[in-house]
Amino acid sequence: MQFLNDMVVPFASAVIGGLISFFLARWSATRSEHEQHYAHADAQYAAVLGLYLDHPEFSDGATTRDFAGAFSGGQAVRYAAFASLVHNFLETLFDLFHEASSDEIDSRWSKIFAYHARMHAPWLKEHPEQYEPDYVAFVERKYLSNG
Repeated sequence: MQFLNDMVVPFASAVIGGLISFFLARWSATRSEHEQHYAHADAQYAAVLGLYLDHPEFSDGATTRDFAGAFSGGQAVRYAAFASLVHNFLETLFDLFHEASSDEIDSRWSKIFAYHARMHAPWLKEHPEQYEPDYVAFVERKYLSNG
């Protein structure tokens, strides 16, 4: 019986210790990955805000709703590039922070996402081909059909 105790206790301890180590490592890696995603998105957002500083005319919702009538020539080309960059950022947020179970963007980013998506959704509706269909459908469902 002593031999069994000498084998079982160390084995059970090793298994339990291994499981605890595994779950702690997994938790730590997941947390680190989330922090990296957040930092990446935050850096992209800083770049988007810089674009708004350079082009404040693209931050007027009334103008961007009628982008085709509001911008012409070189200004239309600049707005197309601007809207494309904004939607690229929003698609990144969608990929990283969309919660499928609730069909919402994580609360840390939801207001930022909604503000910019609403502002530039009309452009996306006219130019969906360069974005993932799931992203386009989400923006249309949330920010075009409900105003």
